Amino acid sequence: MPELLKHVNFEATYPRIIPENNVPGTITPYKTPAPDFELSRIGLLQQEQVAILARSVEIFIVLEGEVVVTESPENTFHRKTGEVFLAFDQAKLELRAGENAVIYRASVPVGA
Repeated sequence: MPELLKHVNFEATYPRIIPENNVPGTITPYKTPAPDFELSRIGLLQQEQVAILARSVEIFIVLEGEVVVTESPENTFHRKTGEVFLAFDQAKLELRAGENAVIYRASVPVGA
């Protein structure tokens, strides 16, 4: 515990709130100060789809709705609110909303 306390700063901070883009059919990246981390919001209307090329190991969480994830005809699965999935580097995914969906993606920024 003493070692941990040497590395923790107990000063008040003021968050920099990033405004959200709630327009369906868009992928909105949220840049962070961390050079190796980016969070993106993917908003899809029912039956709308988007192609994704993973740039590293990426984590996706479905916050609203339902999405069908296809990597190949043999590898298709569904995820609904509260469920997650992982994509490996260079994976080509197609996300299609079974109903209006909001998915967040944790990844490495382009060019990192």
